[in-house]
Amino acid sequence: MIRTRVRARRRHHEGLVDRLAVVLREHIADGDELHVTYNAMQSGWQDHAPRKGNLIRPPEAGWTELRFKYSAFVVLRAHAVPPSVGEE
Repeated sequence: MIRTRVRARRRHHEGLVDRLAVVLREHIADGDELHVTYNAMQSGWQDHAPRKGNLIRPPEAGWTELRFKYSAFVVLRAHAVPPSVGEE
């Protein structure tokens, strides 16, 4: 069973961490730590002009479409095992 400790500000970050854990499950052992930093940055926008209506279509208000780029930094840290007594 894979156990991950999630410190997420938003619920969708928890989903991202769960999906990463599924993908990385063959590399994760009990006690390992999975750290994820998630970021979104606006990369642009496009203004959509209002449209006039006609007999078939009602008028539409103008609106602005925002575009974002997303990134995630993932660190998988193996569980630290204390050295055995007598080893150097």
